[in-house]
Amino acid sequence: MRDQIMGHFKDGKRYGVNIKYAEEEEELGTAGSVLNAQPLVKDEDFLVLMGDQLTSVSLKKLMSYHKEKKAIATVGLKRMGVPLQFG
Repeated sequence: MRDQIMGHFKDGKRYGVNIKYAEEEEELGTAGSVLNAQPLVKDEDFLVLMGDQLTSVSLKKLMSYHKEKKAIATVGLKRMGVPLQFG
C-alpha cells in the first residue's frame, strides 16, 4: 500500500498541501513514528495518518478547527458499529 499512497499523493502540490513521508526501518509504533518525523515538521502543525486508514473526513476542516482553537493537539474520531474488527 506504501507505493500506492506515495504514487498517488506524491508531494501533495496537486492537492494544495506539502506532503513529507517518514518511513521506519523498524516498527516503533505511532509515538515512535511521530518522534522520528520531528525533524521534518519542526514547529509546523502536522497530521498523523496511518497508511491503512481511509476516511471521507475533510482534513482541511480538521486543520482549520485545530488552528482556530489554537490547540496543542486535535484528535479526529469516528464511531464504529463493531470496533473490534478495526484493531
